[in-house]
Amino acid sequence: MGGEHSYLWPAIIPLADRYHFVLYDQRGSLRSPAPDSTISLQRFVSDLEDLRRELGQERLTIFAHSMGSRLAYTYLRKHPEHVRRLALAGPLVPTGSPLGDKRKMRKVRKQFVQWAKKREKAEITEEGLGRDSLSDREKTARWRIGFAAGNICHVERWHQMEGGRAFYNGDIPKLINQNTPDSLRANQFETLRTSEVPVRMIIGDHDLADFGLVSWPAVADTLENVEITTLEVITRGLTGPGSFAMQSAVHCTHPRNSKSDITLYCSRRRAVAISKDWRLPCPHRTF
Repeated sequence: MGGEHSYLWPAIIPLADRYHFVLYDQRGSLRSPAPDSTISLQRFVSDLEDLRRELGQERLTIFAHSMGSRLAYTYLRKHPEHVRRLALAGPLVPTGSPLGDKRKMRKVRKQFVQWAKKREKAEITEEGLGRDSLSDREKTARWRIGFAAGNICHVERWHQMEGGRAFYNGDIPKLINQNTPDSLRANQFETLRTSEVPVRMIIGDHDLADFGLVSWPAVADTLENVEITTLEVITRGLTGPGSFAMQSAVHCTHPRNSKSDITLYCSRRRAVAISKDWRLPCPHRTF
């Protein structure tokens, strides 16, 4: 969490002729500053529920990406009557899973960091940004390369990413853990297991959420309402399979000729509401 949303646009824009997008800043982002004491899952859920009411939608299809899955799980737990379905792209393994090997996951996350750092170092060297003395513009470029190394399939396309360090708040995960009661974060697996809401998830084998897919396939097998698709990519890629994966998550959640309510997309830092049927005066509307 803490990232800015624009790197996801290449995956979302191709859907603009079929869906309407409503974006809002989640509290604590640099566009919507909030006191540190209010950065918690319970407040994120409350904000999402306020948005649902404001939009006048009875039920939501929640498309959650990466850390946004934590919000999706928690909203489903608190407001199951308002969830039509979940579409998860690169989601975190739910807490409380009997098949989630924490020791193995810590090991593969360390492997992910090593893999990403290797990509970052190679690209920084290629761009001649390995020296200590850098201009502000060069520092931003170097930061983007580091962000790209762990977030997109082709790190050499880092220059296509918008924003920079000013749009990244690395304190958000820590604040969420600090301000969210353990009881609210616990046993997300049970929420999915007991819910009748259909869940479609797509995850790449190079995602930080489950690098190497050591947990999710086995976890999904124990959840009757969860359908999983695995790909040899990072699901948050700018273009190519990663971008396709995120688009597929939305399409697979809305069967052809089915009537859908609004779909709310929860990214790492942003949320996008998507609707087939909801009439808006323009393709993109920002609150």
